[in-house]
Amino acid sequence: MQALEIDDVGWCKWIRQSIRGERDQVPELPGLGLRDIRVRLIDFYEGLPLPTRQHFEDGLVLALRSTPSRQANSSMLFVLLDIIGYCTPPDAKDLVRQRLFSGTLWGCTAPSSGKHIVNLQTVALAAAAAFGVDKVLADYVERSWDEASTFEFFLAGFRYVSRYRHRPALELVGQLLRRVETSADAQRIMLEVHASCEEHGYEEFLKWYLTVSAEMLLTTEQTWQLMQDALITTTIPWSAARYSYDSALRALAFLAGVRTGEVDNGQDFRDFYMSRPRISEAVLKEIEYLVFSGRPEFILIDPSDDRYGMAFKEPSRAPVGVYIGQDLVELNLTEASLPWDSRDNSQESGSER
Repeated sequence: MQALEIDDVGWCKWIRQSIRGERDQVPELPGLGLRDIRVRLIDFYEGLPLPTRQHFEDGLVLALRSTPSRQANSSMLFVLLDIIGYCTPPDAKDLVRQRLFSGTLWGCTAPSSGKHIVNLQTVALAAAAAFGVDKVLADYVERSWDEASTFEFFLAGFRYVSRYRHRPALELVGQLLRRVETSADAQRIMLEVHASCEEHGYEEFLKWYLTVSAEMLLTTEQTWQLMQDALITTTIPWSAARYSYDSALRALAFLAGVRTGEVDNGQDFRDFYMSRPRISEAVLKEIEYLVFSGRPEFILIDPSDDRYGMAFKEPSRAPVGVYIGQDLVELNLTEASLPWDSRDNSQESGSER
């Protein structure tokens, strides 16, 4: 093909003409909608010999550098940024960051798929993250949180910051909740949270969730209810998580199961209290508070409670039973089987004395 013999400037011209629909070398793929040119160009790029790919990438960089950040160029910029995010030419990293940090793309929008309109600042963020997320990019996202005007940018920002610093990213979830308008928005947030937790573990998210839940337990705020529902629908079912080695994930699944009614018998409680690995007693008490505040038919029996007689007097700090409706279920827990390390409290007591 004659196009394969052109130089970087020639590739720049060829790419721009292809995006404008003035070239027929890029094969059409039916049924791909408004993003078809992006998919077709990537397919074309993948079919190029390796030496020619370098010239194609240089042409991409030149095309972006020579296209001003204006609404009139939004369709061109959308495709260029999208393809650069796929190809990641080394020379494009600083250029993409320059466009992103300057904020000149906030005023540019383009159709993405169907009737969906995307802000190009979000597209630039995705392209920049494709080269790797470091402190500079994570700091920019956090600084931009106040000026960000779209839910999409907020969501993408959380996705990329959480790759670099998981725990601080979770603090942004509360701000994301303020942008939630529909159950679909809440589910998208929770799916991003789960993706981050699957990489870093669920412990920090569980701590955040328990803290916020205690504050929001009696609220009727719609956004919080949407998130609660989204947590239930996106969290792995209790039946699958009850023996998980991620104790925080198991706890979240247990809480979700209480909400849905999946947790409804003594064996569920026994499995939650006795399965490994261990969780701290403090976290366990917070979980108990949420469970037994949300389900009044569940009554946890403390071993020191005189109402239940001497039969329940045991030298254990573990709950000895739970009422489920009118039925009393003995948990049969022993100090050796507790999901926390009793030696921690013993050492603390000794130090106090």
